[in-house]
Amino acid sequence: MNEYLRDCLREEESLEKFSSLISDLVAYVGSRRNAEGFLTSLRERILEGRELREVATVIFRELCDPELASIAKGWRDDMEPAVRMAYLKCLLKLFESGGIGIEELSPFAEDPSPRIRIALASALSLHTNRSEVRSLLLRMLGRERRSEVRNAIMEALSSHKT
Repeated sequence: MNEYLRDCLREEESLEKFSSLISDLVAYVGSRRNAEGFLTSLRERILEGRELREVATVIFRELCDPELASIAKGWRDDMEPAVRMAYLKCLLKLFESGGIGIEELSPFAEDPSPRIRIALASALSLHTNRSEVRSLLLRMLGRERRSEVRNAIMEALSSHKT
């Protein structure tokens, strides 16, 4: 992380943006109030560009709980793929812990961004022993036209262990 920060935060403006993000994070974690404002701050960082996008996405995923996911539900339909990806990662964390079902992830199977469909298939590869996961992956495979996404789906399906 330190190396990433050194590479990304060489400019004064970047350092200020990062400091602001960390301040927002500390304020939210300290009070657990104003979740909407905190999510707005994270979304802005995701949209600003690559320099803080990854950090903001990791923060969102790590803090993700049912309340934050509910507040951020509109992110699923955001025009920016990076915002949808951040929301997907949040939902995947909840799915892995049993907090949500596969139906919450299903809309991402038809996301316009191939990167998001690949991320979904790859993440689900850990759960192909579950019939609902295999069913979603098979539906994705039946609809998918892009070879790189089809490959990710087939790889996920082949990871099934009985």
